Amino acid sequence: MVTLDSFRRRLLAASLLLVAVFSSLFLLWRRDLARGEREQALERRLALMGRDVLQTVDFHRRLLQGMSHVGFDARAFDGLSPSLCPFLVRTDVEGRIAESYRGPLGRGARLPLDLLSTPLAATSLLDERGRPLVVLAHPVGTEGWVVAGFSPSALFSRQDRLRQGEWALLLSPEGRVLVSMGEASLFPFGATMPTELLLSPRSTRTWLGVLQHFLVLPLPGEDFFVAVGYPESLIWQEALDRGLAAGGAVALGALSVLILIFPLFSSVLTSLTSLSTSLVEAEGTLTRAPDPVEAMEILRELGRRELPLARFAEFQAIEVSFGRLLEAVAREGEELAGLYEEASAMEEELSDSNRRLTRAMDRLGALLDLSRETQSAGDLDGAADGVARELGRLFGSPFTAIVALRSGEPFIWSWAGRPELREELVDSLRVASPGGLFSRFSVASRQGLKFFQFPVRTLRRLVGGVVVVLPAEGDEEGLRETMEPFLSHLAGLLHSRAMFVEVKEAYHDVSIRMQVFTQAYHEETGAHLGRIGDYALLFGSELGLSDDYLSDLRAFSQLHDVGKLRVPQAILSKPSALTEEEFEIVKGHTLWGAEILGDSPWFSMARDICLGHHERWCGGGYPRGLSGEAIPLAARIVSLCDVYDALRSRRSYKPPFSHERALRIILEGDGRVEPDYFDPRLLEILRRRGDDLARLFESRPDETPQE
Repeated sequence: MVTLDSFRRRLLAASLLLVAVFSSLFLLWRRDLARGEREQALERRLALMGRDVLQTVDFHRRLLQGMSHVGFDARAFDGLSPSLCPFLVRTDVEGRIAESYRGPLGRGARLPLDLLSTPLAATSLLDERGRPLVVLAHPVGTEGWVVAGFSPSALFSRQDRLRQGEWALLLSPEGRVLVSMGEASLFPFGATMPTELLLSPRSTRTWLGVLQHFLVLPLPGEDFFVAVGYPESLIWQEALDRGLAAGGAVALGALSVLILIFPLFSSVLTSLTSLSTSLVEAEGTLTRAPDPVEAMEILRELGRRELPLARFAEFQAIEVSFGRLLEAVAREGEELAGLYEEASAMEEELSDSNRRLTRAMDRLGALLDLSRETQSAGDLDGAADGVARELGRLFGSPFTAIVALRSGEPFIWSWAGRPELREELVDSLRVASPGGLFSRFSVASRQGLKFFQFPVRTLRRLVGGVVVVLPAEGDEEGLRETMEPFLSHLAGLLHSRAMFVEVKEAYHDVSIRMQVFTQAYHEETGAHLGRIGDYALLFGSELGLSDDYLSDLRAFSQLHDVGKLRVPQAILSKPSALTEEEFEIVKGHTLWGAEILGDSPWFSMARDICLGHHERWCGGGYPRGLSGEAIPLAARIVSLCDVYDALRSRRSYKPPFSHERALRIILEGDGRVEPDYFDPRLLEILRRRGDDLARLFESRPDETPQE
């Protein structure tokens, strides 16, 4: 049998062990916390460094691209410090230097072709001091390359983002170190990292005998990587610095408290054991007694016992209070037993009412939160979709819909749930007037469902309605109680949409009036502008764009050449080929169009079209040289529509072409127009719907008959 003294010694030993374990766990926890904090900070630094590298490379690449298009001019680099761009040459197609503007290599020296064909490379052969340079080459047509060498500090322009002991690398696709910052001695220029490291965004491995943590980020759109990391020793150092003192202090404090209170343990333990035994007996009496009266008698006997408690004043008071408590419980037991059944019934009723009230409050709270979000939402359609979904979720509805008015006619603005119920509502809207459909609240039952219609008004004017479908056993009372205070908030959403549509239609009307100036100034007729809108609508519908987007696209596509109002008519109507200077003037119509439209957000799509309808999918267009998805979708659509209609139409410099010839030029190319100028998705639509474009062209003939 274990004596109290031996138990006390074991307890002391266990306490010391717990203190030691706690201190160790605290230190490990501090280590993990330090690692997590460092890796979170490194992830942010890695993202910022990646952005710096992309911005720097993109800037210099665009600069070289610009020089390759307009003629090479080394003065464009005069603003760059020689320390950031110490090497700049132009080579022929075989890599021999034709002109040397900066750097140690003169005319006639030959650069390796693999250095020129690599998107981004590094070498120490091009710097006078033998330092590594980052090399960027861009082809100049078929004549050769423009080659620039940049200091690594131009890519990692903010090295202060690294803390002591950390490092950062720029790696080629093969894992070769192009730029090394921080602890450069660990990863010297030219060293090769394992390729499996590049495929893992987060990894740990031993490098030069030291355990290192790596974070790797592939740069989007580029074939190289940015990596940051730190040695494991830094984590232990931080954990020891921050955690050892705190953990030791807590452990010593806990140990001191244990030593001080340990002598009182024996007497208190004995008293508590006795008191616990009495309480267990009282609990057993109350739970096992056949009826409350008998239980009360047993409690009275238990209250008269003398408990072997320690001779502390507090325990003496506990003993007296315990006896009085049991006596009081016994006296009140009879009355409590009589009220038990009544209280149980009332509790059940109150619980049921509370559940219903809580559910109703939760629904109303969720809808009010949603209504506040809809009032501040920039996307009205998205806000309406959120309301419809939330109504369905809150009431378990198989179908909910928000009905708005367009020119006085009702239509389904947003819905959620079963498609067949939507079709049924569409049929109802076709045959019902707005006033008849939502003149008042109504309920209809069919096919085991209840259809609730709530009218939505603002300033006593009907602006729409809400339809909620519930199962036949659904909570109709809860639905009406929740919806009534919510309808005023929904009225604001419907009113905002009506105002939005009214403003947008006003801008569409302005765009139509601006088209009159365009067609009156140069040879692009009103029929041409109308056809551009028809073509754009066809392509946009095939892409599955929203009705609002298609409405804007049709109206604003006809403003694509509004900037030609600032091009002299002598140039626009010139029957022969334009000179280079004249063509540069014509190219300015893209920028002038955006300037004429101004900075109103309602004209944002129109500005995109003006600026981008002469860009090319493969790059090389004007005015910004964009390519691929960087060109706004509306501009890509109008670009193809404009080329097709220009080929079909009579111009001062060409006769009209047939539909078949126009398609052959666009889809196969003729030297002036090539298929890679256009979005491949739009070309596929053109192949499938070409006959429809021909019919649209014939439906709006130009005033001058075609040959």
